[in-house]
Amino acid sequence: MPKRIASSELDVLVEILRRHPEGASIDDIARAPEIDLSRRTLQRRLATLVKDGRLILEGRGRGSRYRIPESAFVDLGPLEVSLGGLTADVHLEVGIPLSPDGESVKRMVRAPIQERHPTGYNREFLDRYRPNETFYLPFEVRRRLRERGRSTDDARPAGTYARKIHHRLLIDLSWNSSRLEGNTYSLLETERLLEHGDVGEDKSPLETQMILNHKA
Repeated sequence: MPKRIASSELDVLVEILRRHPEGASIDDIARAPEIDLSRRTLQRRLATLVKDGRLILEGRGRGSRYRIPESAFVDLGPLEVSLGGLTADVHLEVGIPLSPDGESVKRMVRAPIQERHPTGYNREFLDRYRPNETFYLPFEVRRRLRERGRSTDDARPAGTYARKIHHRLLIDLSWNSSRLEGNTYSLLETERLLEHGDVGEDKSPLETQMILNHKA
């Protein structure tokens, strides 16, 4: 069973990445004064943070970079601020900027329930509907949706779609099974290995063989 990594050790890596809002390579991270790990151990810990969603891995091979994802709004709670002898309670939050429409929606859903306007529906509008006789969408909209949703596999040999799903499933299961054992191959690198035989850069023969074994 793999050794469990202390959360405090992972937190150190996250704090280092906070100093690199544009992302950092594994070499950048390894040069941080807080780091005293072998490259292999550092890769495993970064892979754990990516799997947990605390970091994002972008690029591949030597060009890959790790960064902290843009989170949704994080409420920092009420804070007491003193300025010029005056004290006030403020409420802060950080997160991604929203459009004016997004801000409007946020204000509505955060309003106290007694200030919200009840919204019902027109039951007659529903009762008038007759399947295949009446339509909620205009003809042109229905036509476009039908064209976009039309399958392109109609003229292909029987079993084509099933083989495509089976192939995708093999890649996904091989990657996830290996990832659970600490393998640092990304999903894209796994796909290239299984489809084209391309071995990931900086990947050990043991990791490569693990994925091939899982596919087999």
